[in-house]
Amino acid sequence: QAFFQEFADVGVSDHADGPYQWFRCNPETGVLAGCAGVMPSDQGGDAFDLSVIGVKSFRYLMLRDRGNNYNKEGENTEGFDLDAIQVTHGYL
Repeated sequence: QAFFQEFADVGVSDHADGPYQWFRCNPETGVLAGCAGVMPSDQGGDAFDLSVIGVKSFRYLMLRDRGNNYNKEGENTEGFDLDAIQVTHGYL
C-alpha cells in the first residue's frame, strides 16, 4: 500500500474570524510536528497538544491545505484528506 503525506496547517481560535493560533508546520524545512497529515490514520493519526502553542481552550479549528502534496514519483496527490477528528479531555 502506498503512503502519501498530504500536509495541512492546524490553527485554533475562540472566534470564527480569528485570530488563530497556529501550530508550527513547515515540511520544506523538516518541521513536521505541528502538521496534520504526517501520521497515517491507521496508525492513530496526528496528535496536537494545545500547551505547545500556549492555548488552554478553543472553540474553532481551522485546517489549511499546504498545497505541497506530491508522492515520491512527483505526482500531485490532490491535497490534504481529513478522515476524522477526535477530541480528548474536551468539555462543553
